[in-house]
Amino acid sequence: MAVAAKIFWRETPDSSNVEAIGWVARPISQPGNLFVRFRSGDVYMYSNVSQQRFLALKRADSIGTYINRRIIPNYRATKIT
Repeated sequence: MAVAAKIFWRETPDSSNVEAIGWVARPISQPGNLFVRFRSGDVYMYSNVSQQRFLALKRADSIGTYINRRIIPNYRATKIT
């Protein structure tokens, strides 16, 4: 699957499972796409994630726990690589 927009990655050195998170915004006030690059090399896109949810993820004490509890159960995932 090709991704046309540029993904702005944020490295997560303190996470044992997540290497980086990325975000591609849509027009203002619309959800965007969250990208998660796992240390295994797999990259997943989670669709229709609000900006508030992405900001909460960036501030989370544990990125991996937040993804497992708040993102994976609630958003559709597409494996990119």
